[in-house]
Parts: sequence; C-alpha cells; structure tokens
Amino acid sequence: MKLLATIFFMGISMSLFAQKQGSVQALVEHFRLQMINPDKVVLEKILHEDLSYGHSSGVLETKREVLDILLSGRSDYTKVDFVEPTYTLQKNSAVVRCTFVASLLDAAKKPVNLNLKVVMVLVKSKNGWQILLRQGFRPPAN
Repeated sequence: MKLLATIFFMGISMSLFAQKQGSVQALVEHFRLQMINPDKVVLEKILHEDLSYGHSSGVLETKREVLDILLSGRSDYTKVDFVEPTYTLQKNSAVVRCTFVASLLDAAKKPVNLNLKVVMVLVKSKNGWQILLRQGFRPPAN
C-alpha cells in the first residue's frame, strides 16, 4: 500500500513539474515571438516590472527601455532562435540558459547577426510567469 501511495504522489509531482516546465517553455517561446512582432500589451505582461535586461556589451536596460526599443523598431528583429535551451525550475523561479541566434536591423537599419549565450531568470508572480532578468554574453573563443 505504501508503494502505491508513493508511486501515486511521485506521479502527481512529476505531472506538476511537467506543467510548470511547460508554462516556462511557453513563456520563453512567447517572448521569442514578441521580439520579432512586439505587442505592448503582451510585453507588459511577460516582462517583470523590475526587469534587468543585460546586453553582451555591458549595457543594462529597464523594462521601459526594452519596451521602447522593441516597439519603436530601433532593434527590428527579423529572426530569433533560442537554441538548445535548458531549464532549471524551483518553486516560483526558473533559470533558462540558451544560445541566442538572431538577425535584426539596428537603429541605422544595418543588418546585424547575433550569436550569444543568454541566461534568463523567470519568476512566478500574481501575473503568472514573467522575465525578471536577461543577460547576454559572448561565448568564449575556442
């Protein structure tokens, strides 16, 4: 009987973990699509108010700055891929690591191709999962 109860509760735990991971993966995919076709209402919901958005150049931006850059077209992404993402989940937080491969037109409408490593920290708030931190960095030379 104990074995059946243990298996039952393990099954429930695994199911809840899979649901949480699925929600986090869905948010990350939603953010990827929003970088290409930004919508203010959607971005307001998925970006945490205290967002810290770090670039590989060392520039740090707030939520308002990220919204302004994406919505104004100063960074006009034409392609964004999060390659080989990994997810580490805790109770109300998640860490996502991936390779960020993107093509965009910069403020001068010059094409730019990016291949960076990215770490994102997501938190679960009253508004659901939100991105609290995003930091990009250049991979070490091989």
